[in-house]
Amino acid sequence: MSRPEFLSQLPSIEELLEHPRVAKTIDRVNRSTAVVQLRGAIHSLGAEIARRTEGLPSLGAGELLDRLIRQLEFPRPTSSASCVNATGAYFLAPTLRPPIAAAAIQAARVAADGFRQGPFQSAAPIAAKLVGAERGKVLNSRPQAIASAIEALAAGGVCVVARGDMTELAPGVRIDAVARRAGATLREVGAADAASAGDFQAALEGVGSPDGGAACVLLRQSVLGSPDADLLAQVVAAAHQAGATVLIDGGGARLRRDTPAYGDRSLTVEELAACGSDLVVFDAAGLVGGPVAGVAVGTQAAVERLDASLAAKIDAIDPAVDAALGATLRLFEKPGDLRFTHPLHQLLDAPVENLRTRAERLAPRIAALEGVAAAAAFERPSSARGAATWAIRVEPAGGDAEALRTRLATSEPAVLAEIAESAVVFDLSTVYPGQDSALVAAIGPERPTSGDTTGGDPGSGEPSSEASPPPA
Repeated sequence: MSRPEFLSQLPSIEELLEHPRVAKTIDRVNRSTAVVQLRGAIHSLGAEIARRTEGLPSLGAGELLDRLIRQLEFPRPTSSASCVNATGAYFLAPTLRPPIAAAAIQAARVAADGFRQGPFQSAAPIAAKLVGAERGKVLNSRPQAIASAIEALAAGGVCVVARGDMTELAPGVRIDAVARRAGATLREVGAADAASAGDFQAALEGVGSPDGGAACVLLRQSVLGSPDADLLAQVVAAAHQAGATVLIDGGGARLRRDTPAYGDRSLTVEELAACGSDLVVFDAAGLVGGPVAGVAVGTQAAVERLDASLAAKIDAIDPAVDAALGATLRLFEKPGDLRFTHPLHQLLDAPVENLRTRAERLAPRIAALEGVAAAAAFERPSSARGAATWAIRVEPAGGDAEALRTRLATSEPAVLAEIAESAVVFDLSTVYPGQDSALVAAIGPERPTSGDTTGGDPGSGEPSSEASPPPA
């Protein structure tokens, strides 16, 4: 039997989806995930067969099917890492991240399959083009990108930062430690809650010149979130007048002006890049909703200096992450389609009436569970969505809301929730509709019907022919 004839025995995706053992996997995960796993299993088995020169006739179609299903079931979904997020918070950094888009997952799988030849910066030019910057670069994380940028722009010189922005870049990552590691002297300016353009200008006197060494100004929330709309432009102008470069920490900002805001009034990456800054660093895992990475966009000169820094050379991006980020960024070329293509935007864009319908449908089901004294749907504001959301307030029968929340946080899958007074609150704005049943099941089993604990007729000893209907 020739290899083409042998490979033709491989069942199609549709045939596999109808197989009972595959159907169980689909029930355990979801259809799109199962299809991705099936394609990977078929590709892997086809590659194995193509390499073999002996024993091909001994493998029949039935064994091929068994091998495929074993490969499908062996790499089980990492359910221990996934959870039902019912907190209403989209980011609980660094422990909670939203799922990335299906296109990003597929791109990462392709990039991870076989040898890849670098350089791995396919996402960088896409990011730069989307926000109108001259050039971009992707590093492993936002804190690392900022540290590399400080080394590139201020090594041997001065980095000026507002005193109110001396907060950590990440847990345990202090700006002063980052500056020392980069070989830059840190100068704090302004008060604890405000800094003026004059404060920055005074700190930059004598620096940024051939005799004063390199200098950069790191701008974060104190300036970016200032009610003074002109403050950013004034600080940028003062820095450039002193010969210093401007580095902006964009945090988890949304990408562009045409990206749905959902009530977010902070400056976009596009606006930060257009304000005269030299370099803007933002978190790819923020409102961009991509994999964990730090993206730097800015002028050609600034990115070239970043490229040349030792820190950036060491912090090379993984090709699978780079590919996943590139696929995520391409989704923003059609911002009107994000609600259909991007899982984070699917949550952010969910109509409030849909959330209400789900909450009112789930509340009676939860109220009928063992260990639940009461459950009720209610509306509450959501600053993340820029609109109202709906949640379910659950009062445990024993009154110990903390015990219920702790048990749910360690269940499989884990369910994250908040406590309000003596109740556990499940906010549906961060729960995908497909997770509703898992949420209910995690809270507890259905309460036995009163007077019928055996499921049969006490008088006859036979099973009852009229089972009580499940809760609506």
